[in-house]
Amino acid sequence: MEGMSWGVIFALASGTSYAAAMMVTRELAAHDAPLVTAAISALLGAAVFSFLLPFVWSMPASSDWPLMALMGAIAAVGHFLIIRAHRMATASQLAPYGYTEIVAAILFGFLVFADMPAPVVWLGIAMIMASGVAASWSNGRLDGEGG
Repeated sequence: MEGMSWGVIFALASGTSYAAAMMVTRELAAHDAPLVTAAISALLGAAVFSFLLPFVWSMPASSDWPLMALMGAIAAVGHFLIIRAHRMATASQLAPYGYTEIVAAILFGFLVFADMPAPVVWLGIAMIMASGVAASWSNGRLDGEGG
């Protein structure tokens, strides 16, 4: 753990939380209405992350509230659409669309912050994409054998 920054720890925690949220969303989307699934997800997230508030909360400026409301609305619509997608397709069918997040992060990182990923990050991206391709190929073979 020597040399590991809080940023790395928070990034790992964020990725783990996102993966868990998507697994719960996928399970709930199979049998609950999208609005019910979104409400359960929002309430669960609020309950879990509210425990961190005493450690990090600072009152936002009044000019920040409209932007925060807009961010919340965009996130709510996005999550609703993810729920709908999980009702219409399997996780393995939706997984390739997740790679657009990587492309968008690189693009916005460059355009907004003039930042390009380090070589080790490109290696990580390649590993993520290779594992996704391998999983899709494997699932396709299994689906073909059952037919």
